[in-house]
Amino acid sequence: NHGDEVTRTDVVAAIIIRDGRILLTQRRRGKALAYKWCTPGGTVDGAESHCTALARECSEEVNATIVAYPHSARFMVALDPPDVFAPMDVHYYYAPISADSHEPRPMEGQGFGWFTANDLARLELTPADEARREELVMLVRGANR
Repeated sequence: NHGDEVTRTDVVAAIIIRDGRILLTQRRRGKALAYKWCTPGGTVDGAESHCTALARECSEEVNATIVAYPHSARFMVALDPPDVFAPMDVHYYYAPISADSHEPRPMEGQGFGWFTANDLARLELTPADEARREELVMLVRGANR
C-alpha cells in the first residue's frame, strides 16, 4: 500500500581523525541518547546535499571547517525503532579538518574529545556509531600507520 511508506530521515556523520585520534561529542542530558558518544553530524535539511549538511553541522557543533566530498562517503547505517525514535539512514563521511579551520571545540555545551582506537573500543556509543564501531576503530588505527 503506497500510503504506508515510511519516511526515512537522512542523517550525516563526520569521521574526523587527526594525529591518530577521532573527534567525538557526547550527547547532552535531556536529549535523546543522553551521555552517549557519537561522531559529529546531524539531519540533512530539505534539499541540502549531504556534504553541505555535514559542513553546517560541524560548524554548528564543533566550530570546525571540514573538507567533505561525495566520494568521501565510507558507509551507511539504517536504523529503525526501537533503537531510535524514527527510521533514519546515517551516512558516514571521512571529513578532514580544513587547514584554515578554527580549532574544534564544543559549541553546544556537549562533551567533547579526541579519542584513540583503544578509547573508542570502550566508550558507550550511539546506536549508529555502535553498529560501525569496528570500522571506526580500523579507520583510527589506519591513521596511526
